[in-house]
Amino acid sequence: MIRITILYPAQPDARFDFDYYRARHAPLLLARLGPFGITRSEIDRGIADGAGVEPEYFAVAHLHARDLAGFHAGLQAHRAELVADIPNFTNLTPVLQVSEVLDAGA
Repeated sequence: MIRITILYPAQPDARFDFDYYRARHAPLLLARLGPFGITRSEIDRGIADGAGVEPEYFAVAHLHARDLAGFHAGLQAHRAELVADIPNFTNLTPVLQVSEVLDAGA
């Protein structure tokens, strides 16, 4: 399984509409990318770092995908629409990381 992590850095002028993200953007992601193997979407609201002070990221989204090729195909097909929706919920520039999810044996 692949996890796509979208990080929204904490900044003094940060705006992030979690309600819009959950009600509009996440369903849009799943509608457009679901046929390409995206199986789940999550959003985290940063509240603190490990020392209990301001978090480095204001928000962190996670998409779960069956494989990297499917994610890339879906993104290629729908990138313009998905990127155009970002200003509707944030003024931050997201940073993407793609990871392979490994079984931790727990």
